[in-house]
Amino acid sequence: EGQGDSVDLTTLDVTCIGNSANWIDSQLDMLLPDCWKKTIKERGTSGKIYHLRDHKQSTEGIIGKPSAFYSKDYSLAELGLEGFYGNTQCLVMDSTLMESLDEKLFALYSNKMIKQHSIGMQYVKLDLAINDPNSPDEFAVWNKYFAQAINKDVATQCGYFWVVYEIKLLEV
Repeated sequence: EGQGDSVDLTTLDVTCIGNSANWIDSQLDMLLPDCWKKTIKERGTSGKIYHLRDHKQSTEGIIGKPSAFYSKDYSLAELGLEGFYGNTQCLVMDSTLMESLDEKLFALYSNKMIKQHSIGMQYVKLDLAINDPNSPDEFAVWNKYFAQAINKDVATQCGYFWVVYEIKLLEV
């Protein structure tokens, strides 16, 4: 730094991957690429999508101010998914953390110890995919989307999963 330059050590800009498309999660949801596109366009950085700690939807849960939400493709290796190959689209958030909001979490982010994020959302449009020819509508959804699943073993083991076409993003 040059003489007279100051560095603000009380804020930190971070980029967070909130979720990835085509991954069947613990709720058996498989979010499709761009399912968050409409909500980002409508709500974006208007202050209606929050950067929260532990999904705590209160003023105490706010840890940063989002500046951008967007989709970006990542390789599955970049996401730490060993044994999986290819790419997927991810929901990404840029945010400015403020130390004054949560000193401990600020320190964890500063030391690159936060490795995982998730989203809070509401379903807007989804379908049930069932691996059963006796349920023709749901079986058609299975046949259409099963091939896109990254972790097909989860769908195969359970015999069903939810295909999520659109969400309303509330928080990362």
